Amino acid sequence: MKRRQLGRVSLAFIFTSLSWLSIAKDFGDLRFTQLSSTNRPGYYGAHVDRSVYGRLSLKPDSTITGQLIVSNYLGMTVTPLSGSSTAYSNTRYTYYYCQEIGSFQTQANLTSLSFVNLNTPHDPNSYNCVGYITNILAEAFMNCTSLTNVYLPPQITVLGANSFSNTPALAKITVNGPPPEGVAGSRIFANHPTNITISLSGYEAEWTQVFRECSLDLYPTFGSLTNELVENGTTKTIMMECEDPDARIYYTLDGSMPTRNSSEYTKKFKIMVNEKITIKAVAIIDGWPVDTNIVKSVTFATGRCSTPICTATDGEVFYSSNHVVSLSCETPDAVIRYTLDGSVPTEESPLYTGSLSISETTTIKARAFRNDCFDSDVITVTLTRDWHTVDTPTISVRAVSDNVETNLIQGAYVVVRLNCGTEGATIYYTLDGTTPSSSAAIYSGEFRLCNSATISAIAIRNDWIDSGIVSYEVTKVKATGDVLEAAEGTFGFCGDGGNWTEDDEVSFDGGSSMKSGSPGDNQSCSMTRTVVGPGRLLFQWKADCEEDEYDHEFDHGEFRVDGVEVVERIDGTTGWNAVNIHIDGGGAHVLEWSYVKDDGDERIYDGGFIWVDQVIWIPDDDSAMTYQTTIQVPYKWLYAYGLLQPKNPEAAAMTTTGKRNCSGGLLTVMDDYVAGTNPTDVNDAFRAMIDITNGVPTVGWNPDLNEGNTKRERIYRVWGKEHLTDEEWQETMDVGNTTYRFFKVTVEMP
Repeated sequence: MKRRQLGRVSLAFIFTSLSWLSIAKDFGDLRFTQLSSTNRPGYYGAHVDRSVYGRLSLKPDSTITGQLIVSNYLGMTVTPLSGSSTAYSNTRYTYYYCQEIGSFQTQANLTSLSFVNLNTPHDPNSYNCVGYITNILAEAFMNCTSLTNVYLPPQITVLGANSFSNTPALAKITVNGPPPEGVAGSRIFANHPTNITISLSGYEAEWTQVFRECSLDLYPTFGSLTNELVENGTTKTIMMECEDPDARIYYTLDGSMPTRNSSEYTKKFKIMVNEKITIKAVAIIDGWPVDTNIVKSVTFATGRCSTPICTATDGEVFYSSNHVVSLSCETPDAVIRYTLDGSVPTEESPLYTGSLSISETTTIKARAFRNDCFDSDVITVTLTRDWHTVDTPTISVRAVSDNVETNLIQGAYVVVRLNCGTEGATIYYTLDGTTPSSSAAIYSGEFRLCNSATISAIAIRNDWIDSGIVSYEVTKVKATGDVLEAAEGTFGFCGDGGNWTEDDEVSFDGGSSMKSGSPGDNQSCSMTRTVVGPGRLLFQWKADCEEDEYDHEFDHGEFRVDGVEVVERIDGTTGWNAVNIHIDGGGAHVLEWSYVKDDGDERIYDGGFIWVDQVIWIPDDDSAMTYQTTIQVPYKWLYAYGLLQPKNPEAAAMTTTGKRNCSGGLLTVMDDYVAGTNPTDVNDAFRAMIDITNGVPTVGWNPDLNEGNTKRERIYRVWGKEHLTDEEWQETMDVGNTTYRFFKVTVEMP
């Protein structure tokens, strides 16, 4: 046995578990490709005339690590391997009728290739024979940069061109048969170092021509010429050569990639350097593919570009988006190209045309280029973004009665205030415990909270890191005012007949009401409330007790203001009775509802109760307003249009009126309050008007609650369009000096 030092290569492959498919056979990372239109079930590959075989190849985007051991032993397959061990596991289908192997190129982790048990030739008269691989396709293992060992059995009769080319780690090739016919000159082991160990079992002469190419360098050279900075007008003599005598050298003088169509080098020549010249050359053997990996070049230039100058310094820290960075170069007419991903700039990189806007941590690399100069050195500047974080907002929940911080709603509502210490931040919040974001409700000012809720808030400012999220849980404690739908005020109880209690079975509106206690003979129980007048009082009440149809001296209900009865007593069994009175005089007034019993009479019904519901106090100064609506609507305004009683004032304000805005959306009673129109008249609408004086438009509206800017009741805005087809309205108060021809007016609360 002789050993010859040639070049180095390395292979590696791991088989994963195999699985059966019918036509295209996939085994983990391996694929059997059908080569015929007819498939014989039960076999891998096609079988038409008992002489057509399949191809063993690698699935696209798959990778190989370790050994690739190709076996056709019936019932044997290669399992995942560890190191250089050869472990097998028995399974039925292995490599039936696979004649070719290919498509393993550029597998960087493939270290070893061998073929085992290839000892059973194909029997065309039997369907049960196994057969073996005979063809290694062109470029099958090209660019497998870690391939170190290759074993080629005598059954391999076809070695495709460049099948093992450019495998620089190849250290050992073992062959034990003659080379396939015609492989000499096919450069199957092209482009290797000269230290490959070739282990031969005879056939040395036959393999000499095959391996000869491994010791020949196909790289063209330029002799002693190297990249050089020269004086303008310098003449250089160009000489090229290649070690392989069969190779032809083709070259270009403009830096482009040489091909067979480029100029062929036949003898040395001279060039004059008055600009940058890059000579690229490639050696090609007739009939072989052009290997662009072995292109060589040399460059001459009359100058070198100055390194670009950057206004930022390497390591600089910035704090806001759109940080401006400028580049410049002192070399006249030089262009600057740059990258922002840390890669080295080339002539294909983005051209610098103006200041860069940097918003994230970024590495800028820049280089200057000019046709007659060498490229400049690369300047590298790393900018680090230091993000500010928005302060976490605070949540304050205070009771109406005493302005004390609380997490309980014991009256009609509590007042919620949100605050953030970061100037310019916007607070977003939710009331259902969900995580707030920029799509949540925007906090615009303190608001009233009527029911249990989990308040969650976040503060956001453009170009800052969002704040942390803060949450605050508020629990509703049902009080008398809630039962009576009285938005304001605190109720008290007195008397010797027991407190009043909520009754969820008897009510005016289907909810609940307050039910009197059950006093003894000659006793009473009262419910009181203090209001500040003057104002109007509305409530509902009913009785189920002893009846006195003459003077109501028996068991009865009575109502007093400041100790004086102001409405007729009720007794007997009644329905709901509405009370609507105006209480004159300023200052505090005590309201008192009482259930009073006489001395009793066993001969008649003796007992019972009275009920009170929907207590509504409307101060004359409009201080009583809805609190669950987005805009507070005065009770007094609702009452004036007959909408307050018997409806809930909150629901009344949100009731649609049948009117629509200019976009077709339904309007509510609350919208009429904002516009100053009658919610009960569908024809009473807010209108915009255009007057033309001397060709100049003037936009007006009706009603005008500001009375010609003498008041500040509402905010009116005028919007214009030049064409109705324009997408956006533009705000313009200076109507006479615009080109707008179409207008609209919006109204909102201050």
